[in-house]
Formats: sequence, C-alpha cells, structure tokens
Amino acid sequence: MIEQLALGVTLRDEATLDNFYVAESNQLLWSHLQSAIEGKESFVFLWGAPSSGKTHLLQACCHAWPERVQAACYLPLDLATLEPDVLHSLENIPLVCLDNIERVMGNAEWEEALFHFYNRAKEARTVLIVASRFPPRQLPCSLADLQSRLSSGLTCALMSLSDDEKITVLTLRAKHLGLTLSSEVALFLMRRYSQDLAHLCDLLVYLDRSTLAAQRKLTIRFVKTVLALG
Repeated sequence: MIEQLALGVTLRDEATLDNFYVAESNQLLWSHLQSAIEGKESFVFLWGAPSSGKTHLLQACCHAWPERVQAACYLPLDLATLEPDVLHSLENIPLVCLDNIERVMGNAEWEEALFHFYNRAKEARTVLIVASRFPPRQLPCSLADLQSRLSSGLTCALMSLSDDEKITVLTLRAKHLGLTLSSEVALFLMRRYSQDLAHLCDLLVYLDRSTLAAQRKLTIRFVKTVLALG
C-alpha cells in the first residue's frame, strides 16, 4: 500500500483476520469490524488491555480492505516519532486505522489536530477505526469536543483471553509456523516465560528456528535448555 510506505509504517504479513482467534466474548466486536470493512460502519473505537490484539486487528482490517491502491492506512500514534501534521489530508484515504491514541492525549496540538481530522474524515465518509488502552470517556483528553467526537461512534471492548484461550491461540500460531506445540509446553511457556500473548507469539518464531537448527522436537526440556530456564 503506497500510503503505508510513505508514512514509513509497514503491515505485518501475519496480521490478518484469518489469523486472529475470535473468543466468544469478542464476537460482537468482530461483527462490528466486519461491518466497518464493508463500509457499513463509519467509526469504531476499539479499546482493550496491552497485548490483547488491538494492533493485529487494525492491521488486519487494512489487509482486508477491498481496494488495494492507497486504500487503507494504519498509523500508530507516538509523540516521540510523529508530528500532528501527519494527519493532514489523511481523510482522503477510504480507511484509516489509528493505534495507541492515548499516547498523544494531553498534548494540545495533537488533540486539536485529531479533532479537525475527525471532522474532515466524517465529511469525506472515511471509515475510521481507533484503538486505545482506555474507552473514550476515560482518555486523559483536555479538549472536550474531541472527547465527545471519540465517544460518538461504536465503542467496543476487546476482552482479554483466558489461559485456555491463549493456549488455543498459541497452538494455532505454532501450526501456522509448521511447529507442533503441545498444551503442556504452551502452559509451561505461559507460567515460566510470559503471560503476554504478543511476546509468546514472537517466542514461537524463535523456538521454531531453534528446533529446526537442533533437529529436536519442542519439549519442555528443550525449551528449558534454549531459554536457560532452571
């Protein structure tokens, strides 16, 4: 996507809708995102805990957008690397996904720029999907009009997964890599390495390479050796 390259942001190849495990608690959210991709919803505010899958879903929506040339833009907001003028003319893109919006809250320039961008996007009928750690009413937003705009559309919570659901995700991710992951090994990784699903998925890539290099199966003993866990 040309616009993605111009902004210096690339989409992860594995961040697709087909590669996202939809728990029962997230079925309604899933339905709303599908409607947005089909152009039936113009604004969706998605919020959830860190590593709950927000970034994956935003990038997946960009991948799934039916047009292909300058059709979708994924933009993670960050005070350290971006200026508010990055939003200039962004409303000309049919689908815009803004990630980590809470990171620029409290900054007057950013809030003003977001307020005007929202208004332009609505007038241009741009589909806008926004993600945050917090629901819109809990954002540390100083500009009341912006907070009102962000609260005006569909607000959907991305619920965290249970341990059993995380094991299912890890098993599916491993299968996608061509790696056999038993539930025992998955549970061991969650207890001894991390509960963060994004970190665990990245770890699977490393373990996959390690098993191939060592010509070994993925067992708890092998994991302990590779990760130096006692």
